Amino acid sequence: MLSAASSHGLRRRSGPRMASSPAPVIARPMPITRLPVPCRLRRNLASRPGCRAPSVSSLRSRKGSRRLGRSREIASPTCATRRRGNQGMAAILPDAPARLRAVSHPVVPTFDGQAIRDAVPMADLLDAIDAAFRDVAAGRDRSPMRIRLEMGHGDLLLMPGLRAGGRGAAVKLVTVMPGNADRGLPTVQAVVVWFDAGSGEPLAILDGTTVTAMRTGAASGVATRLLARIDASVLALFGCGAQAAWQVRAVMAARPIRELRVYARNEGRRVAFAERMGEELGSEVRVAPAGSPAEALRGAEIVCCATTSSEPLFEAGQVEPGAHVNGIGAFRLGMVEIPPALFGRAGLVAVDAREASLAEAGDLVAALRSGDLGEDGYLELGSVDPRWAETRDPQAITIFKSVGLAIQDLAAAELIADRLLDPQARDRREGA
Repeated sequence: MLSAASSHGLRRRSGPRMASSPAPVIARPMPITRLPVPCRLRRNLASRPGCRAPSVSSLRSRKGSRRLGRSREIASPTCATRRRGNQGMAAILPDAPARLRAVSHPVVPTFDGQAIRDAVPMADLLDAIDAAFRDVAAGRDRSPMRIRLEMGHGDLLLMPGLRAGGRGAAVKLVTVMPGNADRGLPTVQAVVVWFDAGSGEPLAILDGTTVTAMRTGAASGVATRLLARIDASVLALFGCGAQAAWQVRAVMAARPIRELRVYARNEGRRVAFAERMGEELGSEVRVAPAGSPAEALRGAEIVCCATTSSEPLFEAGQVEPGAHVNGIGAFRLGMVEIPPALFGRAGLVAVDAREASLAEAGDLVAALRSGDLGEDGYLELGSVDPRWAETRDPQAITIFKSVGLAIQDLAAAELIADRLLDPQARDRREGA
């Protein structure tokens, strides 16, 4: 059995014993290895733009214990090669004791928002999210309902994603803080980890805020592609937060938008957002802030709602016949963007998943309770025929109500990882 001293990583001092008494046991701290700051892995650094390389803090001695400091992420224009076990840590800490280096873990590449945006065009993401909706409708989605924990000023969500026969799994941790807009912070912040399905190995860490915004936009883009009139060209957008721009980009990937009206309760924000989108979209798209919901909806053929509102954003009668409405902001009961009466006017109502919608879609549940929507009055988006919009009634109102699914994060993470991870490593995994 180890002595108290050896069990704490201390050494007995060797030497000749005196005849009269045994030599004392002296606790001597282990050498502290200090690193250059910052310390970065240097192999294959030029191959992964947008990735973050780890630096490792020095070994620390505190209260008789020795701990290897956790690695910290520092912004880097490059991506570090993943390394395993002692080999990776030995490269970082060549002078560290072997028994400490043995507890190291693989270095997992971390990709920031810019790398993700550059690697995945919206049109490609629409196809990936469309396939995810088809998996839901066909019963191939193995993801559980997300776990929601109330925080002081918002919600913490845990969303594991898995589908039958998939090559990987994704787990997202996301916070939704409605009050962040007043502090100049994103309402939604998240991180996504992509795992190999065969080995369980973490392969990539993704900026979940970007993944969430892009895949949520893509969900509206898929719904617009399936349900909106083919010639729809006027978009009304409610909300100007982090989700808003991606709603516009995704809808534009599905329909030939020529005019965008923006409405938000805060005049300064809607004007600023309209200016930014006008610069991004160029002269081919007329972008203007709307002074009221009615002004935004007048003549609009597509409507996107991306807010955290607890009351309807507009009146049901203000929506034009033939319009398509995407509602993505109300993700729990008690939140309402779309007025219940509009569900009663709609010719087709689609949701991302029935079970999740009944548990979390505040505006859809409100319409069910008011009797404006029947129990059989809606279907899952993945069950809609891809050519339905070509023969739709031009006067029919359609609604897509989304609460967001883990399989959407899974589909996005898989596409992103395929584009950003080392191609040779990916080929080896697929050939195994």
